Amino acid sequence: MGTRIIKKVFVSLLVLLSANLVMAEDYYVRVDGKDNNSGLQNSSVGAWQSIQHAVNNAAPGDTIFVQSGFYDEVVEITSQGTDGFPITLIGEGDVYVNAFEFPGSSEFSRLLDYHVVLDNFVFDGDFGSETYGVYVRGVRNVTIRNSDFKDYRGEWVEYPWGTFYTDRIGLRFQGNAWS
Repeated sequence: MGTRIIKKVFVSLLVLLSANLVMAEDYYVRVDGKDNNSGLQNSSVGAWQSIQHAVNNAAPGDTIFVQSGFYDEVVEITSQGTDGFPITLIGEGDVYVNAFEFPGSSEFSRLLDYHVVLDNFVFDGDFGSETYGVYVRGVRNVTIRNSDFKDYRGEWVEYPWGTFYTDRIGLRFQGNAWS
């Protein structure tokens, strides 16, 4: 009977250890990169060019470092992190992007858990298309911090900070500027 207990404890430890082994990567995006690069180096020959390509290849625990520049993209986030291993996008310097969209569920009881962090981005109505900001519906566990929402123009005047959202559950704003 003692051997069975030892085996069960051993198997339980192996399961716990393997569950915590997430092979997180750091990826880089630069305006002078190319999407057929590896994304693993912060150089023009190693970095990706588009944020969309980076998020399409991201896995739980990955961090995407976006270098200074203007990214004329509406990035649709479909990759999801996990509770302990979010997908994090960090703007390094002045990083302008049109918008991040988080497609979700139209059913309130079926909110999608993204576990995504957006850190240090600029959403400016004077740059790129008229679509800009962060768009979420039916999602939760999205953190937006240290970002700047400015020069709002458009039809959603009741949301003058450049961000439109309907379901506010699990959406965190930390240290953002609204101008």
